[in-house]
This record gives sequence, C-alpha cells and structure tokens, in this order.
Amino acid sequence: AAAPWPVIFSVHKNELALSLPAKAAAEAHSVLFFPHDYGAIDNAAPQTFGLHQGRAVLKMTPGTMITDKTDRLSGTIVMVFKNGEASVSKAYEITASRNDRTL
Repeated sequence: AAAPWPVIFSVHKNELALSLPAKAAAEAHSVLFFPHDYGAIDNAAPQTFGLHQGRAVLKMTPGTMITDKTDRLSGTIVMVFKNGEASVSKAYEITASRNDRTL
C-alpha cells in the first residue's frame, strides 16, 4: 500500500535520512527501508530509527548511486509493531522528495 503520509529525505556527509511524521511510526518497534534502486543505500550498513524534532527519522549510509542530483528516493518502508508476544509488520511504498535543509 502507498504510504498515507509524506516522506522526505536528506543527505549530509555520509548519512542519508528518511523523515516522516512522528505519528506514522511512533509506536513502531523497528523500521527498515528497502530501496527500489540498486546503490541507493549501503545495504550492509545499519539503519537506525528514532524521533527527532517531531519527526520519525530513519538514518542509513547512502549508496554509490546517490549524488547531489538525486532528488527522489523510492522503495518500501517496513515497520514492525509489538502486539503482546507477537510482532505485526506493515509495509508502505514511498517516494521521498529531497530536502537537505530539513534535518
């Protein structure tokens, strides 16, 4: 399903950050991003998730295909929620616009 909220991304030095409204992922136990395009992120590098200035932010290492001219990033965000002893996963298709001034 398409994400019902806007997602933006930024690149600063050796960090790529996806940002979405905090309410979208505030209850999530974990969040991961799976890009559609090869080389968008370093797949072997860790992804870290947290709340920052009222936004949910997923930080990762940009891949070799991310340049100063990359203005869109698409893929799937998977959120895992705890439901008692069980885990429930939700996946959303996203296309994020770039805004390096946001984070």
